[in-house]
Amino acid sequence: MQTLVGVWSRLQQQVPDSIAVFVLDAYDPAIAKACSSAAGAGRTVLAVDRSRSLARKFNALWLPRAYVLDERGKVAYVQPPSTPDAHAPIEVGRLLKGTRLANADPGH
Repeated sequence: MQTLVGVWSRLQQQVPDSIAVFVLDAYDPAIAKACSSAAGAGRTVLAVDRSRSLARKFNALWLPRAYVLDERGKVAYVQPPSTPDAHAPIEVGRLLKGTRLANADPGH
């Protein structure tokens, strides 16, 4: 997971108005440290979902899984099960660079 924080923070450097949220089912000090020292640390949030209610809401019971929300809070991207975790930031980067999220196709 710490490696993924680094990959997502590099994406944040390329897309400066983005915010990365990492949701865990238990607090992990090593991941918290990675989030606070990431390149996009001011725009990186760590949340704990002990009951997994948020995970159920977004059908994210297998983790990690990437989602992109647009400016209105609508889902613009869901990481398909066939996409390896390390490739999700690449797909999201293409989406963010090629399309305004407000106009993104959520069925991607």
